[in-house]
Amino acid sequence: MNQPTGSVYLDAPQPLRHQAPKTVRGVRRTLAGLLTLIGLVALSLTALLGGIHLVATNPDTIVEAVDKTLDDPAVQQELERELASAIESGLVGDEMSQVATAIGLDVTEEALRLAPIILADESFRAELETIIVTAHDQMLLNSSDTSIDFTAMTGAVVSVIESESPQLAQMLPADRQLYESTPDSLPDLTGPVSRFERMLLFTTLVSLALPLAGLLHPHYDRVLAWTGRWVLLTGLLAALAAIALPKVVGAVSGFRAAEVAVQTVSTRLLGPAALAGVIGMGLISVASVLANRRRNETSDHGAAHALGLSEPELYPMAQGPQIDLPKRGLVDVAHPLTNI
Repeated sequence: MNQPTGSVYLDAPQPLRHQAPKTVRGVRRTLAGLLTLIGLVALSLTALLGGIHLVATNPDTIVEAVDKTLDDPAVQQELERELASAIESGLVGDEMSQVATAIGLDVTEEALRLAPIILADESFRAELETIIVTAHDQMLLNSSDTSIDFTAMTGAVVSVIESESPQLAQMLPADRQLYESTPDSLPDLTGPVSRFERMLLFTTLVSLALPLAGLLHPHYDRVLAWTGRWVLLTGLLAALAAIALPKVVGAVSGFRAAEVAVQTVSTRLLGPAALAGVIGMGLISVASVLANRRRNETSDHGAAHALGLSEPELYPMAQGPQIDLPKRGLVDVAHPLTNI
């Protein structure tokens, strides 16, 4: 029982604090933990699918990767060998190579000499970007039964050969192409890409389980702490993937070009990774402040209860003695009001 202290503030009547039963609080914690896990997994999938969808539907990202790949010295050596092989086998052919050898022209050496000049030609690079955008569109966005036309790229290559090596240009058949393409040469990925938007919408809606978990948990600061740690871990993993993924792709494929292309795309993960780290640390800090405030309030309430004191109201008001005139009965006006 509370003991009077002589203070109108501490002795003022206080409303009783009602807490939910422990069983109810335990059920709320369990449901909030499950909703938090579902929401965090959905949030991670949303970020992953959003990044893939952005790359898949944005050809400018692929063009940028190609430009940086062509400017890499190690990649240029690989592409020079590939282009020289394409000139020798695709444009010249075996028969004309034998004729060129008979007249003293080494087609292999001449193609290797011309390859860096062709790769540096602006017309060739423009046609290469056009073909890459077309291939990107057919594979991921708009499936087509037509094959990719390399006529314009072949024309750019032939133009350089005619200006740099007239003797080799005389060996080029009129109807040959640098590369041959068929409708089945490119994989059809339009189906999975078209489902990305529906999957993104679904995972975004499921991630709304996070605020619902915060409303359901008896101490919502714990949900903030879980979310902050998860976001921070996601940012660290994204930064690690941005650094390690190009190395893995290069080691698996064996091509420096693949490593540089993936690196160009993966470096875009560093910005979101840093932002995720900042958000995660912010959520953890806010959750820590809220948790400390809750523990202090609980400690103060427990100390007051142990001392037999009630916590004062936020703005207590001192009340003077009240006269219960309305509760008294009628009196005779002929007599003095001695009963007041």
